[in-house]
Amino acid sequence: MAVQMPPPKGPIAQRKEQLEQRLVTLRGVKTTTKGWGKLAAHADPLYHQIGALCWQPTPAGPQVLLVSATSGRWIIPKGWALPGKSPIDAALAEAWEEAGVKKAKAQPRSIGHYMGTKRTLGGDEVLGAVQVYALRVRKLLDDYPEADRRQRQWFSAAEAAALVDEDGLRDLLIAFAAT
Repeated sequence: MAVQMPPPKGPIAQRKEQLEQRLVTLRGVKTTTKGWGKLAAHADPLYHQIGALCWQPTPAGPQVLLVSATSGRWIIPKGWALPGKSPIDAALAEAWEEAGVKKAKAQPRSIGHYMGTKRTLGGDEVLGAVQVYALRVRKLLDDYPEADRRQRQWFSAAEAAALVDEDGLRDLLIAFAAT
């Protein structure tokens, strides 16, 4: 009797599996055991971005601000690290550019990371990691750099978790709702 072998995995799937094996669950949130720098140092191909989990308190619990990606999916504001700037400064910059968050109070430490794929201009999918910072929104403006290209909307953290596609981001939102 012949044993059927699974089809070979491509390099992205193999790398994603390797990285996921290095992740652990900490309070229900996937994060690295050695920190962001170790993840970045051993991951190739891998992009590294900074994400902004923009939120506001309500009597019913925290609300999370999601923005639309160019594909129409709901995401958090995210982008590349800025040379000479801290990750928190990058998160604040992305929150302003993509969601109109003019004033926010950032937590001093990242609330976690998630893995996802990003489609390049050439159509390839690249595996990447997004380091996420929670930003409590103090002032939101309607006129912001990407207002004509993105929709934005407040959701409960549970609703936001149900709307996003990336499993790791969903896990972060669920854990955030529980805090």
